[in-house]
Amino acid sequence: MGPCLSIGAGVSALTLLLAGDTIALPQLLSARAANVDIVLLLSAAYAPLTARCFGGDALRMEATARRSLVGADAVLLIALLAPVAIIAAIGAATNDANFGLDVVRNFAIFVAAALLLLTFAGPVTASTMPVVYLLVISLAGVNADGSSPWWALLRQPATALMAALGVCVVAGALAAFHRWARHRPGMEAADIA
Repeated sequence: MGPCLSIGAGVSALTLLLAGDTIALPQLLSARAANVDIVLLLSAAYAPLTARCFGGDALRMEATARRSLVGADAVLLIALLAPVAIIAAIGAATNDANFGLDVVRNFAIFVAAALLLLTFAGPVTASTMPVVYLLVISLAGVNADGSSPWWALLRQPATALMAALGVCVVAGALAAFHRWARHRPGMEAADIA
């Protein structure tokens, strides 16, 4: 668990240091380049990190525990997301509320997606599919007029409602993980290693 938390803190620190920076990427649906926010790219790193933290040893404990581990799951999630909350608060305190909202929404969506995919599809899918979504919205998520289509949600500016919904989705994903991860059909030792 220690390396997961250390890597999470490092990604969060990079997010704060590189806030406002963008990378120009070509768009597949239009013949122009579009800027992709570094915060979006770094938030996607939390999907494989979440799959690693909650998969492997943690999922093996879930599968063999005789009593509920919901408290342990919640503490692990809080420890993983604490650096994210800190940088979002720093962003809000420095009068950049949009940065804080983007951070909360983006990290919450990637963490929730990883937890749900880990629960219902396994660790490989949980690590790769959110990153594939990031690649799709980065390379094809801008229309010719510069707007983002509805499915490129994370390319659109965040609102307080979207950030709050993201936090609620994380809580629901944790509940689903706790309830169904150890009971997933076909879960074998190789699947949770």
